[in-house]
Amino acid sequence: MKTVDNIEKGILRRAFSGLLPEEVRMRRKSAYPTSYDPAYIQAVRRSTLEILNNANAPVNAFVNVDFIRQLAEHPDEQARGESAYFLFDYLIQTNAWLQEYHVVTS
Repeated sequence: MKTVDNIEKGILRRAFSGLLPEEVRMRRKSAYPTSYDPAYIQAVRRSTLEILNNANAPVNAFVNVDFIRQLAEHPDEQARGESAYFLFDYLIQTNAWLQEYHVVTS
């Protein structure tokens, strides 16, 4: 259903015909950009810990706070490489979404 004319996101692309430049409208889908900059990674870890330490953070109702705190406080002790940072990104984004839309978790 999402594929129209054998093109992914075909419905969306068709809807924007004439509104977006063709090179934008028809470009290939790309992965979410990531950064391995140490300053960015440190900021993400700090933000994650702030959320985990906030008793009112809505995302905490859905995650294993102790496990994620361990990952954030001791990243070198975990054999998970950069994948933990993707988890932190998603946690931050999900928490922001839950707050923005006033989702009640308790």
